[in-house]
Amino acid sequence: MSAALPAPRAVLFDLDGVLVDSEPAHAAAWTALFAEHGVAFDLADYRRVAAGRSRGEVLRAVLGHLPVDVHEALMERKVALARAWIDANGLHTVPGALPFVERVRAAGLPAVVVTSSRTPELLLRGAGVDPARFDAVIDRTMASRGKPDPELYRLGAATAGVVPAACWVVEDAPAGVAAGKAAGCVVIALARAHAREDLAAADLVVDGLAEIPWPGPSAGPAGGNPG
Repeated sequence: MSAALPAPRAVLFDLDGVLVDSEPAHAAAWTALFAEHGVAFDLADYRRVAAGRSRGEVLRAVLGHLPVDVHEALMERKVALARAWIDANGLHTVPGALPFVERVRAAGLPAVVVTSSRTPELLLRGAGVDPARFDAVIDRTMASRGKPDPELYRLGAATAGVVPAACWVVEDAPAGVAAGKAAGCVVIALARAHAREDLAAADLVVDGLAEIPWPGPSAGPAGGNPG
């Protein structure tokens, strides 16, 4: 993948695995939930089935189509299990995530969270991050379809006030990479939980956020130095 990326006018950040290392909480919650229903589910299953996808999609993938009341109850049960894990253990930000966000903001560019999660504040605050640090937080409740559908990233670009082609998307899951590319964005994939070959559809794959070739102050919204 080429590092010669077009300068962005906005940066759209996935949440899980890009900003917050929430995988332990999600994996533990799903493992406990499915165990309650006699289904074995481990970290490898989480990465294969659940990473980058909404709760509803994960439930359907593992348990099939359920009555609406049962589906909704399991959605809430998963949140309760994840909240309990976070309360007991806390979360951490991904190394380099917050400094990179600050570089984006210092360049005068919108920094927007775009996530399949319905509870982004739980995850951000669990890692000690104020959601107000971002220009907007777009979550699964704001779209009719989750990743890998492009709707969330198109909404993120519109919220930032730019066309998708002028956005960098920072992702870490194949579903998110697919969503960003389908939206028409430039996609940078962070190879943390997934192998590089699984993220090969991205425009650039990096092992850490510090490797992203930031284009400098000329990337400001008006094309000049934002100061």
